[in-house]
Amino acid sequence: MPKPHKPNFLFFISPDSGILNIRLAKTIKQFQLEHWEKKVFWADEPLESEFWNSISTANLFGPGKVVVVRLANKLNKGFWDQVKPYLTTTNKSSLSIFFFEQEWSTKEPPWPAWFKKHALYQLAQKNKWIFSSKGLNRKNIAQFIQNYFVEKKITIPPILLNKLSQLLPLDSTYCLHELEKLEILASADQEVKEEHLQILNLEIDENIFDFINLLLTSPHSFKTWLYKNSYLGQEENIIFPLLSLLEREAKILWMLYFGEKVYLPNFVQQRKKNLALKLGPSKIGFLFDLCLDLELKIKTGQITPSESLDYLIFKISNLKKGELHD
Repeated sequence: MPKPHKPNFLFFISPDSGILNIRLAKTIKQFQLEHWEKKVFWADEPLESEFWNSISTANLFGPGKVVVVRLANKLNKGFWDQVKPYLTTTNKSSLSIFFFEQEWSTKEPPWPAWFKKHALYQLAQKNKWIFSSKGLNRKNIAQFIQNYFVEKKITIPPILLNKLSQLLPLDSTYCLHELEKLEILASADQEVKEEHLQILNLEIDENIFDFINLLLTSPHSFKTWLYKNSYLGQEENIIFPLLSLLEREAKILWMLYFGEKVYLPNFVQQRKKNLALKLGPSKIGFLFDLCLDLELKIKTGQITPSESLDYLIFKISNLKKGELHD
């Protein structure tokens, strides 16, 4: 199958950063760039030499770079004039994607009038290099949920799809967080069931807020919970969704620790921030490494799915004790 033609650059606009990240993942897959390095820059800080080198330097031998600029709506006309020569010149080893993250007051994307007159915007519009989404609402969230489970090859009955559409928050990051919990429980039979929805309000004790926090705060209690709910013995089905959920949680904790904006309900955000501050950057970073290490060990046959769950609980128990070594 021939590789699809890569655009020079892309503009993504939405008030929901989670939607933009989902689109980014689909774009990377669409243009077969999974092996490329991803570089993320924030436009609320000066874009210095590393950014300009990333978009201008051709890599003839190694992998290319997907350059993502967050908060691109903060960039002024001077920047767009300066970057224009780089974005209008074909670079086979670079793809620049700009996230415009701002609230919409109308049905149309809030592009500034001056920007719509700029040559780069007009080029992007002409070539259909623009993705726009107003975010989730009660009308489109059902399709969002359905698409998630179709991709995971999991069936969800219409009555439960309708129920979830009313229950889940209209924020894609938090919504995905809840859907990943359901994915773990549904993975054994490849079907979402009524009893699985109880996890959306899971409270093991008053100090545990949600499913993944139980693993981080009380790993042995987490294994007991799996046993009580008949998920031990299903490790092959649940381990990869569980690692995915843990990695997403680590990203959220990392962002909260460093004061980055995370779209979560206030009561959820505060509890997660408390956990992030308790763990600190070294332990949160260790969680990323642990997920990658476990996934590699399973895929290369160094460890079985059943052993991997015990290994995960053992390493997180050590993490709580402050032992970060392998």
